[in-house]
Amino acid sequence: MNQQVQIGTGIIITNDNQVLLIKRKGPHGAGTWSTPGGHLEFGETPEQCAAREAKEEVGMEVVEARFRAVT
Repeated sequence: MNQQVQIGTGIIITNDNQVLLIKRKGPHGAGTWSTPGGHLEFGETPEQCAAREAKEEVGMEVVEARFRAVT
């Protein structure tokens, strides 16, 4: 059994009083609403991961991601 720790990030993208949500397609939470995000790659900071995931999932270029919390 291969056990390893994986770290995921989420990014909250806002515009005025609105929050961007996506409908998940993959096996994890398919059909549910979520903020963009995904798994941290080796050597990436959480901010870099969040920016990369925003680009991959919604085509948005994140200029300044700020770390907020760990859950």
